[in-house]
Amino acid sequence: MGNTAYQGVKSAALVGVVAVLVAGCSDLERGVVTDKKHFDEYSSVVSVPTGKGGITFVPQYQPERWVLYLRDGDRSGEHDVSRDEFDKYQVNDPYP
Repeated sequence: MGNTAYQGVKSAALVGVVAVLVAGCSDLERGVVTDKKHFDEYSSVVSVPTGKGGITFVPQYQPERWVLYLRDGDRSGEHDVSRDEFDKYQVNDPYP
Protein backbone atom coordinates (compact mmCIF):
# COMPACT_ATOMS: atom_id res chain seq x y z
CA MET A 1 0.00 0.00 0.00
CA GLY A 2 1.44 3.37 -1.00
CA ASN A 3 2.09 6.12 1.50
CA THR A 4 -0.84 8.19 0.18
CA ALA A 5 -3.26 5.28 0.55
CA TYR A 6 -1.94 4.62 4.06
CA GLN A 7 -2.54 8.26 5.03
CA GLY A 8 -6.10 7.99 3.71
CA VAL A 9 -6.77 4.89 5.81
CA LYS A 10 -5.34 6.61 8.90
CA SER A 11 -7.51 9.69 8.29
CA ALA A 12 -10.66 7.59 7.83
CA ALA A 13 -9.93 5.66 11.03
CA LEU A 14 -9.39 8.87 12.97
CA VAL A 15 -12.68 10.32 11.71
CA GLY A 16 -14.47 7.12 12.79
CA VAL A 17 -12.99 7.22 16.29
CA VAL A 18 -13.88 10.90 16.74
CA ALA A 19 -17.45 10.27 15.54
CA VAL A 20 -17.93 7.49 18.10
CA LEU A 21 -16.53 9.62 20.93
CA VAL A 22 -18.62 12.67 20.05
CA ALA A 23 -21.82 10.62 19.67
CA GLY A 24 -21.72 9.78 23.37
CA CYS A 25 -21.72 13.43 24.37
CA SER A 26 -24.40 15.98 23.72
CA ASP A 27 -25.05 19.49 24.85
CA LEU A 28 -28.49 19.79 26.44
CA GLU A 29 -30.19 23.14 26.91
CA ARG A 30 -32.62 21.94 29.61
CA GLY A 31 -33.22 19.06 31.98
CA VAL A 32 -32.72 17.90 35.56
CA VAL A 33 -29.25 18.47 37.02
CA THR A 34 -27.67 15.07 37.72
CA ASP A 35 -24.17 16.31 38.56
CA LYS A 36 -22.04 19.43 38.37
CA LYS A 37 -18.30 19.90 38.04
CA HIS A 38 -15.79 22.72 37.98
CA PHE A 39 -12.66 22.38 35.84
CA ASP A 40 -9.64 24.59 36.50
CA GLU A 41 -7.96 26.28 33.57
CA TYR A 42 -4.90 24.51 32.22
CA SER A 43 -2.33 24.60 29.45
CA SER A 44 -0.74 21.72 27.61
CA VAL A 45 1.58 21.14 24.68
CA VAL A 46 0.67 18.71 21.91
CA SER A 47 3.25 17.30 19.50
CA VAL A 48 2.12 17.27 15.88
CA PRO A 49 4.00 15.38 13.16
CA THR A 50 4.94 17.67 10.28
CA GLY A 51 6.06 14.94 7.86
CA LYS A 52 9.49 13.58 6.94
CA GLY A 53 10.24 12.87 10.60
CA GLY A 54 9.62 16.40 11.85
CA ILE A 55 7.53 17.35 14.86
CA THR A 56 6.18 20.70 15.94
CA PHE A 57 4.84 21.51 19.38
CA VAL A 58 1.54 23.36 19.66
CA PRO A 59 0.52 24.97 22.94
CA GLN A 60 -3.15 24.62 23.89
CA TYR A 61 -5.05 26.55 26.54
CA GLN A 62 -8.31 25.41 28.14
CA PRO A 63 -10.15 28.09 30.12
CA GLU A 64 -11.84 27.49 33.45
CA ARG A 65 -15.24 25.78 33.03
CA TRP A 66 -18.36 25.20 35.09
CA VAL A 67 -20.48 22.30 33.81
CA LEU A 68 -23.96 21.07 34.71
CA TYR A 69 -24.74 17.48 33.72
CA LEU A 70 -28.38 17.20 32.69
CA ARG A 71 -30.97 14.50 31.99
CA ASP A 72 -34.03 15.15 29.84
CA GLY A 73 -36.10 11.96 29.58
CA ASP A 74 -33.82 9.32 28.07
CA ARG A 75 -31.26 11.89 26.88
CA SER A 76 -28.33 13.06 28.95
CA GLY A 77 -25.56 15.53 28.33
CA GLU A 78 -23.69 18.48 29.66
CA HIS A 79 -24.14 22.23 29.57
CA ASP A 80 -21.45 24.84 30.19
CA VAL A 81 -22.66 27.66 32.43
CA SER A 82 -21.32 30.77 34.14
CA ARG A 83 -20.02 30.56 37.68
CA ASP A 84 -23.16 32.33 38.93
CA GLU A 85 -25.44 29.77 37.24
CA PHE A 86 -23.28 26.94 38.56
CA ASP A 87 -23.72 28.22 42.11
CA LYS A 88 -27.47 28.75 41.62
CA TYR A 89 -28.33 25.12 40.69
CA GLN A 90 -28.01 21.97 42.78
CA VAL A 91 -28.29 18.27 41.87
CA ASN A 92 -31.95 17.31 41.18
CA ASP A 93 -32.93 20.92 40.33
CA PRO A 94 -34.66 21.50 37.00
CA TYR A 95 -32.54 23.58 34.59
CA PRO A 96 -33.27 26.29 33.60
